[in-house]
Amino acid sequence: MIVLDSFCGNGTHLWEAWRDHGLTHCFLDTVSSSILFGFILIFGGIQILIYRKYSTLLDARWRPQSCLYHLQIALSTLMSVESVLRFTLEATVIGDKTVFVYNILTMMMIALAWPISISVICLERKRLLPSIPTKGHGLVLLAFWSLAFIFENLAFVSWFSDNWWWRGERE
Repeated sequence: MIVLDSFCGNGTHLWEAWRDHGLTHCFLDTVSSSILFGFILIFGGIQILIYRKYSTLLDARWRPQSCLYHLQIALSTLMSVESVLRFTLEATVIGDKTVFVYNILTMMMIALAWPISISVICLERKRLLPSIPTKGHGLVLLAFWSLAFIFENLAFVSWFSDNWWWRGERE
């Protein structure tokens, strides 16, 4: 059941970050997905515009042959699919089958953020800026991946909260 009259549901509000010895799902999901999407939209968009305006196409024979490139594309696609799959499972199978506005917002932002990062990965691989070529990825992708890792692990701050799936024991 989709509930559109309440942003967070369960008697919580977006500004209520800490509840029952942990972060609330609504606060963590909304803030983390908003920051990730905003970051990649702004800075990834700027990088895409710079690459489209100033870069030249790199000949295929000069591109490095790496299986890790395909792994990065596959994992980024999987992260986007995971967001939609999580939303679908929460709406049909998991828990009380109730979906709130923050679930829809989180799913949409995460499902859009990872394809933008894929386009930045592809641009960095296939095009060259008129400067000294660098090894590895640019700052935008490294910061995006770091933020995604931090936000995924931020839930462990709530280890002793009853609102999370692991339901740790308190002393």
